[in-house]
Amino acid sequence: MGRIIGIFTVCFLLFFIITSPVSCAGQCAYGAVFAWFQVSETAWENATAHPVLSPGELFKIKINLTTTTDVAVFFLKLHEFGTPVYKVISGPTDFEQLLECRGPIHAGQTYSYLWDIQVRNDTQWVNGYAPLEVFVQFNRNDADAAMVNFDVIIGFIQNPEINEFAGDKNKSDVLQITQNHPLCEVGMVKVLLTMSLFVVFLRRRRKTT
Repeated sequence: MGRIIGIFTVCFLLFFIITSPVSCAGQCAYGAVFAWFQVSETAWENATAHPVLSPGELFKIKINLTTTTDVAVFFLKLHEFGTPVYKVISGPTDFEQLLECRGPIHAGQTYSYLWDIQVRNDTQWVNGYAPLEVFVQFNRNDADAAMVNFDVIIGFIQNPEINEFAGDKNKSDVLQITQNHPLCEVGMVKVLLTMSLFVVFLRRRRKTT
């Protein structure tokens, strides 16, 4: 009976871990960060957005920070991975450049930042996904800090030559894939927890046999 209960418990935990969503906008002990994406004057879309983009295409990113306690300083950075895909046209910082705001900054204060960004015309990364991450750190002092980071967008960069040949079907297919399978839903933490629970289950099963 105990063995059956153990198996049921493990299965339930695995199901809960895999199916529960990951919050893509972030909150920590000292503040909250929210982000939005907009292209071609359409409605703003909450992060994490999964747009289909082409080389040369322009879009906007807006980021709001709200402190939940008094802090001395906060830092913000936009970060992209691997092959350069995006470039900043206008905004408070470039990629990998720290935006620093020093205080005193009181609880409940909100700061808003806006970037105009373009997909590079000469990017070598096409027919693949290109994440753009925001990193924020709130510091109460030099030894007391809390961090938030998440993907603002995970854009699919389409090859314009293939798109011209395939027509709108190619774009609609990619849109359906990104909407049905958002990449931020299953994080590395879920994978590691799932593997750990599976290993524990196997060890307990060996002991009982």
